[in-house]
Amino acid sequence: MHPTAYPHSPTAAQRTTIITMDDPAAPDELHALRTKLAEATDELTVLRAQLAALRQERDIELLDREWSAAQDVYEVDQLVGFEDAAGANRYIPTRGHSLGFGVLVSIPMILIIVYAPRDFTWIAALLLAGIAWWTVDAVRKASAYVAAESSYRRRRARITGEAPEPHFAESHSGESALEDGSPAPER
Repeated sequence: MHPTAYPHSPTAAQRTTIITMDDPAAPDELHALRTKLAEATDELTVLRAQLAALRQERDIELLDREWSAAQDVYEVDQLVGFEDAAGANRYIPTRGHSLGFGVLVSIPMILIIVYAPRDFTWIAALLLAGIAWWTVDAVRKASAYVAAESSYRRRRARITGEAPEPHFAESHSGESALEDGSPAPER
């Protein structure tokens, strides 16, 4: 066969020398080659592990960034004058807090509608409608947040290969419970 038939095949000068057992240095050369091969294999294993760790870190960082940006969707506005230490006027509601606030603020509005003169009842009725709208919106956002956070925790656990952390979520009655419905441990 002509040497140009396989353009990528090594030439005679590039081929590895075949070690024969008649050569007195053959066992030493074989041992040296096996050692080099073992070292190269070990280095390759280490590099693969480092690459896998870097990919995992990148995936976790990307997921955390996405989750951080997605949390803004679930925030509601606080009342004016109730900013937190950083000056933020928005927060992520809980179902219990939202329902409790809605009920607590609705009671005086209902009393005003019942006992106030007719001139003030329409104002109280408008305020009551606004409170009801805010409460429903906050409960809806709180429920969506719990579902989204659960999904985030499962995805993060899948990337890290760890079991997902038990996540405390509010039950529909407002009591604290684990995501699987079991009651929360006493604190």
